[in-house]
Amino acid sequence: MNMIFDAIMPYVLVLGLLGLFSCFWMAEQTRRSLAAKGGEDGVINALSWPWRLMLRAAGRA
Repeated sequence: MNMIFDAIMPYVLVLGLLGLFSCFWMAEQTRRSLAAKGGEDGVINALSWPWRLMLRAAGRA
């Protein structure tokens, strides 16, 4: 049982990170789309926090 867990855990982590990245990417695309259409500022700010958090973690903000 433990060998199976050890064998699949790297794949689970990679898939989890890809899923998280895709959520951030979709939020940023939605934010950009709303900004281009002159969307509501509160919605734009609420959707842009994951992107700002990633930039801050990378030391670029």
